[in-house]
Amino acid sequence: MAVMGMDVLRAESLQMVNNEIAIHLLAYKMVVGFIARAASAIQGIARALISKGVLQLLVAFQQQLRWSGRKNAELMYAILLGAISAMTLRIRLARVKHMQ
Repeated sequence: MAVMGMDVLRAESLQMVNNEIAIHLLAYKMVVGFIARAASAIQGIARALISKGVLQLLVAFQQQLRWSGRKNAELMYAILLGAISAMTLRIRLARVKHMQ
C-alpha cells in the first residue's frame, strides 16, 4: 500500500481521514480490477502481474485517457490492458530456491 501513498494520511479532521481512506480503497480496488482484467485477457494469474508497474503505467497513461475522448475510450482501454498484461513478473531461480 505504500506504493500508492496510502501509508501516510494527510487529513486533519476525522471526516477527511475517513474520506481519504475511502478514496485510497477505491483507487486500490481499481488497480486490482485492472490487474484482474489484464490477467484474464491473457489467461494468466493476477499475482504474476506487477502492481507497482501497473500503478506507474496508469499514472503515465492518465493524460492520454483524458485526451482520447469518448470515441477512443474503448481503444485506449484495450491498449492499457494490453500494456498491463505485458508486465508479468519473471521467475527468479534464486528467489524460488530461497522460498523452498
